Amino acid sequence: MVLALARQYAEQGQRVGILTRGYGRAGKEDVIVLAGDKAERQQTGDEAQLFLREGSFAVGVGGDRLRVGRKLLEKTPLDVILLDDGFQHRRLHRDLDVVCVDALRPFPGW
Repeated sequence: MVLALARQYAEQGQRVGILTRGYGRAGKEDVIVLAGDKAERQQTGDEAQLFLREGSFAVGVGGDRLRVGRKLLEKTPLDVILLDDGFQHRRLHRDLDVVCVDALRPFPGW
């Protein structure tokens, strides 16, 4: 969903950044990768690689999305920042929250 939204914003001429935690990566340090650049999977985790392969989006990887977002903005101007699995990061201002659920089992166990 994040990738689809990023593509849509980019098609509208927006400069897009994506923030992700980097689940499964080897280190804990923040990683900033600008659009068109590459980084190793061990540095970023699997999810970030999906965004980086597009080559069109700046990507920030780290547990503190506010800190990583600020670092990303220091490196490149952005119009839109999308958070991958960032619903719990309440310190960040939001213009829109999108929650995706499985239509066949929208709330398993409830």
